[in-house]
Amino acid sequence: MVHSHGLAPVLYACAEGLLVRRLISVGSPVRADLMDVAAEARPRIERWLHIYSDRSDFWQVLGAVGDGHIGIVRDHPLADRHDRVEGVGHTALLEDPAQFSQ
Repeated sequence: MVHSHGLAPVLYACAEGLLVRRLISVGSPVRADLMDVAAEARPRIERWLHIYSDRSDFWQVLGAVGDGHIGIVRDHPLADRHDRVEGVGHTALLEDPAQFSQ
């Protein structure tokens, strides 16, 4: 499991040959400047779940600033599955025990 920008090092590692059976990305920004790396990495990721929140997670949006893309992208186009969890912001899903059953 990776949080936020932690997705980038995993994508780079997979692009270089690391095999990952299950990847869960939480609140990771969807960056246009990493799409080529993600596309190269994708065949080495067996299943990828991307979890994101709503407007309560402004950090995900700020994390994509300067990537060459205009607009807000929440779900990752290369992930197998996307889960949207309302109102948890950027870290509550990982830090707040009340959210752990989500």
